[in-house]
Amino acid sequence: MTQGTKYDSATTATGAQTLTATSDKYQFIDPDGTVNVDLPDLRNETNDTTSGTGVVGTTLYADQSAGHFVISNTAGGAEVMTIRGWNGSSATGTICTPTQNETAILYWTGSTSGWIGTAASDA
Repeated sequence: MTQGTKYDSATTATGAQTLTATSDKYQFIDPDGTVNVDLPDLRNETNDTTSGTGVVGTTLYADQSAGHFVISNTAGGAEVMTIRGWNGSSATGTICTPTQNETAILYWTGSTSGWIGTAASDA
């Protein structure tokens, strides 16, 4: 996996935001209300087709390289963004909910636990 290395200029959300593995690592998003920001699922899905390595037809996951995002909520008012992603049990599990003037730091821990993160005040 190659992850973006640039800073994303400030974005005003016009709906749900979906990040990919190659999205910029640093995001500045004005949710313009309430919005979901979906992180990429960095599990690599494969199908076990050979005997001796597991049950044939079983979905297996191999982790891609580690990833991280830093996402700032640049709202002009009391607006919340819900950051979602693979959390070990759901591809749309809530990781954290930064409000106005808060920044979320998110890190991919692997296919078992997925994304972890926290949001803290920019002040």
